[in-house]
Amino acid sequence: MVDRIGCIPLAKSKPLDELVWRDECTDNYTPKSDYKLLLEAMSLNHTMTVEQRQLQVRNTCPLCESCADTVAHMVFSCPIALQILASVGLPPAFRIMILVKLLSIAPIKSTNEVKWTPPTGDMIKLNFDASFNSSLHSSVSGVVGRDSQGLLMAACTYPHTGIVDSFAAEAKACERAIIFAIDLGFRSVQVEGDSLSIIKKLNSPTSDKSEVRPII
Repeated sequence: MVDRIGCIPLAKSKPLDELVWRDECTDNYTPKSDYKLLLEAMSLNHTMTVEQRQLQVRNTCPLCESCADTVAHMVFSCPIALQILASVGLPPAFRIMILVKLLSIAPIKSTNEVKWTPPTGDMIKLNFDASFNSSLHSSVSGVVGRDSQGLLMAACTYPHTGIVDSFAAEAKACERAIIFAIDLGFRSVQVEGDSLSIIKKLNSPTSDKSEVRPII
């Protein structure tokens, strides 16, 4: 409990307390995120035998691991999927729609190569990233600053303790990039990172309501 309390981000200002739903990136409750929690809970409570683990490798149902992973099984026969649907009181007509949304795991791969784009004029671009250690609740922020010619202007790494998850680790890395720019006297900067959620929160005109709100 002490460790969990120590992982609560503290704000330098005094924002008002708000109720939030941390299991959705929009910070608001949605049925979809609740279904995801149900799936995770069922998976944690479901023990697997060695034989079932071997079946899982052979493309078995990701929920019950007892039958082939087919649309027909997951929609009409999987006992865990049917139990979840029954628990939320949805009629059978919604089975296909919901299961497609929840269990779709087809990744979208892009062949476009992502390249670093230099800033313009006298601006300095600060790229940030973070590594997270879940067992130690710690992270390390990395910041690299380059000018319009791509020349390295500054770089740093910074350790953090009391980090609850990778989401908070990315937020702390972004915060570190801005503090780093202020400490070095940079006044025209562009901050860039690979955490889309953090970037959206920074650019949003509305008040953030997520667990990283004190950092934002």
